[in-house]
Amino acid sequence: MPDDLITASAADTPFLDTPTCCNSRASSSSLAESHYASVGALDANGQAETKVDAECQVRARIPYPGGHFYLHVYHTNEDEKEHLAIVFGDDIRSATLEAARDGETDMDRKIRGASVGALRRLIGKDIDCRHREPSPAASFDSDKTTNYVRSFDPDPAETFAAPRLSVVDVPLVRIHSECFTGETVSSVRCDCGYQLAEAMRLIQQEGRGVIVYLRQEGRGIGLLEKLKAYNLQDMGHDTVDANLMLNHPADARTYGAARAILADLGVSKLRLLTNNVDKISQIRGGDSRLDVVCHVPMYPRWWSEGSDAAQLSYSRHLLLKRDAMSEADRYLRTKAERMGHMLPIEQSLGP
Repeated sequence: MPDDLITASAADTPFLDTPTCCNSRASSSSLAESHYASVGALDANGQAETKVDAECQVRARIPYPGGHFYLHVYHTNEDEKEHLAIVFGDDIRSATLEAARDGETDMDRKIRGASVGALRRLIGKDIDCRHREPSPAASFDSDKTTNYVRSFDPDPAETFAAPRLSVVDVPLVRIHSECFTGETVSSVRCDCGYQLAEAMRLIQQEGRGVIVYLRQEGRGIGLLEKLKAYNLQDMGHDTVDANLMLNHPADARTYGAARAILADLGVSKLRLLTNNVDKISQIRGGDSRLDVVCHVPMYPRWWSEGSDAAQLSYSRHLLLKRDAMSEADRYLRTKAERMGHMLPIEQSLGP
């Protein structure tokens, strides 16, 4: 783990409510000149890859227990997939979505979720201030912060009488890869469905943050190959060996699209919800302007007795009992022992 990487919990990070000025927030490269936010990506070996461009196609409000979030659909030049951003917070805006399109009307903008009228002008000013004084990645210093003044208020039509959301300069961010089996059909072979639901719960509690949802099924090998790997796991092989036996890497994921999406949303400092050392390295590496101030571990709730179930919003994945999660525990042990994930295996599962 990098020496300067702080580990913190979502609940006790000391600077949750410390605001900073808007020009210390993210900057991406000249979004006024292009609809795309571009960043360089690194592969798993730290080598430079083709620059990834991300453009937000649409933004829509999604009602959610306790409030709402905004679902953004992105296209990139990396693949033909529709990557997503789940955004909690009315003030987190996509620069590429807000950019003008040739010949569009106000109705066209409303249909794709972009702002119009006075709100459009105010949001434009807020996006412009990302570029005025771009700041390099640096350690967070709460003694040097000033009060953040947002240059626009959320559209009343979008808030739906929700309480005013807090502004946090270092939001919680989860970079999550698609898992049909864990998220849609509630497989307990892995912890992916739980991680997505828990990330949404934690970010919704704070009122502001982002989940970047990448279409990288099966750690990048796709659903078909992932199901073959499952069959090998049923023969006694673990998740790493199963991938290797199918001539795939243990983890084929890359995060250039995530970096481009976060740049487009104006997020430069973040607390990253993850146990994955490789993910942190890729997000911080190379020419990245993302400052991962700390990582927030995601330990399975079923490892802890006495969790407060009454506070959980997505019971299918969050009200899990330990005796039902033995296969997920094997998966988690493999991720810790063979892939370097930061999990307290011996304390929670034994040797």
